[in-house]
Amino acid sequence: MPDMLWPPNHRFMAVTIAGVTDPSGGAVTITVTAIMQNEPPNGSGPTCPDAKGLGTDTPMLRAERDGEASGRVYHVSFRAENGGGGQCEGTVIVCVPINQSQPACVDQDTPFDSTCSAGCGDTCLFRLSPKDVSCPGELVPHAVQQRLVAAHRALRHALRQRRCHVCRTRLVGRAMQLLAAAERLTAAAQSAGRISPSCALQFANVISDTGNSAQRWLQDIQRR
Repeated sequence: MPDMLWPPNHRFMAVTIAGVTDPSGGAVTITVTAIMQNEPPNGSGPTCPDAKGLGTDTPMLRAERDGEASGRVYHVSFRAENGGGGQCEGTVIVCVPINQSQPACVDQDTPFDSTCSAGCGDTCLFRLSPKDVSCPGELVPHAVQQRLVAAHRALRHALRQRRCHVCRTRLVGRAMQLLAAAERLTAAAQSAGRISPSCALQFANVISDTGNSAQRWLQDIQRR
């Protein structure tokens, strides 16, 4: 609580995760594990990150939304534990509506990390980054790295194109082409024995996750 933030004054508001109980009546500890949203954290100005409180029981969410969109949706994931070793996981949804006459937000895909703090418009807004791949002792093909870097550069530029939907669409489309090329090159490198299956799998996961996030964002842009 609350499940809606208003007014959109760019300030942080505390959200309490309520209603989680232990059937035996014991105490329950809540830990926030992730906070995602459907808009880039720089969607209405250089105010990212839009959330904080990971590892605590009280997330702080920014009362902010893109005034040209349909409202912001936050997904707050958490883990609940009792003193006897029992645990469960859940997600609560918080809305920042477009206006008071339309108080409801549509629950939708939330590909952006609300806690991103590497800088507004940075590619950490997507779930994963090629920088997260670790292949100790292996030389990743330069062609793969080159295309991943170019894809993230295109996505970074797309995030900054707030007033030009055509530009955004073109840049995201270019990024997806580069990701597809990187995926083919990764598979070829593994087949040729130039990288290990585990390293190839890491790159495949990064490429797939980033591509899916970009695809969802592109679809959202096209609906506006």
